[in-house]
Formats: sequence, C-alpha cells, structure tokens
Amino acid sequence: MAKSRKDSRGYVLRTGESQRKDGRYSYSYTDLDKNRRTVYAKTLVELRAKERKIIRDKEDGLNPQLADRMTLNELYDRFIEQKYDLKPSTKVNYLYMYNYFVRPTFGKRLIGKIKYSDVKKFYYRIILDEEMKANTLDSIHTQLHPAFQMAVRDGLLTAETKSDRRINGRNQKESYLGR
Repeated sequence: MAKSRKDSRGYVLRTGESQRKDGRYSYSYTDLDKNRRTVYAKTLVELRAKERKIIRDKEDGLNPQLADRMTLNELYDRFIEQKYDLKPSTKVNYLYMYNYFVRPTFGKRLIGKIKYSDVKKFYYRIILDEEMKANTLDSIHTQLHPAFQMAVRDGLLTAETKSDRRINGRNQKESYLGR
C-alpha cells in the first residue's frame, strides 16, 4: 500500500499540491492552453479554495487568466471590429460614444473584475455627473451588453451566478419570488 504525502502538520496532500520549504502551499495544474500553472497560498484551506475555483473554471471551459489580463477597452475593440454590418454613420456614433464616455475611465478596468453592480454604478455616475439623458445612456448600454455577451460566449467570463451553480448534482435556482 502506497503512503500518502503529508505536509508538516500531518494533513494529506492531494494530487498537484505540495508544501514549500518556507511553509507556503502550492498547487500545480495545466490550463486550457496546455500551459503549466502554479498558484500559491499561505494555508492549505486557502489553497484548496483556489483549487476549487480553478477546477470549476476548467469544467466550465473558462480562461480566467485571459479575463484577468484583458481590459474592457480591449474587449470592446475585439467586439467592434467584428461588427461589419453597421452603417458607417452608426459605427462612427458608437465609437464616439464609447471613446468619450467609457474608454478613459471605466474601459481601463479588467473584465474579470467587473461586476454587475460596477456597471450600474458607472451608469449612475454618467447620468448624474455628465447629466446624460436615458436615451444616450441606452446607446452606451447597447454597445457594452453585447460585448460582455461575446466575452461569455468566448469563455472569458461566466454568466451564471452562485445560486445557479450545481447543488447536489442538480441545477437548482433560488427563487426570489418565493415560488
């Protein structure tokens, strides 16, 4: 019978886990692009939480490393260059609205770190600070929403919430209406 590997405290280490000489823990894995990656943590509990996230992202086909490096500006540029069916005047208007209102501020944020509440806060800031009308804001939203949808379809982001995750082997969504 093979002996299991243990850390300095006697806890059993799983496949890919190891403890370094300085006491930190590391987990090595292969990402979706077949590159070897390693994550580090001070405690085994912290490391296993990172492991669960990595495994879940791999199962979902996500590439979180790219999402953590790509800004909203880069995502939008990828999105707009694929819009070949726009009229020239529409494309010019889209680019003007994005370049003037989004690119210098909100566009510099990493897409992996942007949450729904951040987008809402950005919209409210534009309405209040820039005194923008709702129709103008809708023009910006008309560009950002499909760009984020493209990121979900490309596997950069996930659209599901924590309440949508698989629970006990079945998909169970929390009903906020009490049904």
